[in-house]
Amino acid sequence: MRAFRLWGGLILLLGIVYGIQYVYHRWQQPWDYASVTPSLVGHWFGPFKDPDGIPKTLELEIFKPEVDWLNRKRRGKNEQSFTGVARVKSRLGQEQYRIEGVVRSSQQQALNRITFLFQDENTRLRNNFNLMTAEEGGTWESDALNLTLTFRYITESGNAFSSSNDHRYTTTVPVRLKRMSP
Repeated sequence: MRAFRLWGGLILLLGIVYGIQYVYHRWQQPWDYASVTPSLVGHWFGPFKDPDGIPKTLELEIFKPEVDWLNRKRRGKNEQSFTGVARVKSRLGQEQYRIEGVVRSSQQQALNRITFLFQDENTRLRNNFNLMTAEEGGTWESDALNLTLTFRYITESGNAFSSSNDHRYTTTVPVRLKRMSP
C-alpha cells in the first residue's frame, strides 16, 4: 500500500509539473491556440501573380510549434518562431518550400518576416520568379492571412539574378490567403 501511495504521489507531481508547463506554453505562444486568439497554425491558400504576371496559387501549412518540455530553456530558441511548408503551383510547374517565421505580436496578430527556403535545390523552377520572403507586417484574422511577397529570379543555370534597371526584380506582391477547411 505504501508503494502505491509513493507511485501515486509521483504521478500527481509529474502531472502538476507538465500542467504548469502547458499553461506557460499557452501564455508564451497564444497564436497557437484558437481559444485565445485566432490560430495562425493550419492550412492557408490563395492566388497571386508573380512579377512576370504569371498566375500562381500559394498553399501554406504552418505547423504547431514543437515543445521540448524537458529542455525549455535552450539558448537561442525564440518562443515566437514557427515552421511549415509551402507549395506554389502554376502553369510552369510546382515549387516546394519549407518556411521559417516569427510572430511579432500575437495580440495584434502581426508577423515578422517569413522566409521561404527551397526543399530541394535541384527541383526549383528555372527562368522563374521564386518566393523569397513575406515582408514584416503580415497579419492574420480568423480566416485570412495577409502577406506581402518578395521574389528572387532564378536563371536557367540555377543562379539568382537581379537588375536595378527592371522594376520586376524589386516588385512586391500583396496576397490574401484563406484558411482551408481541415
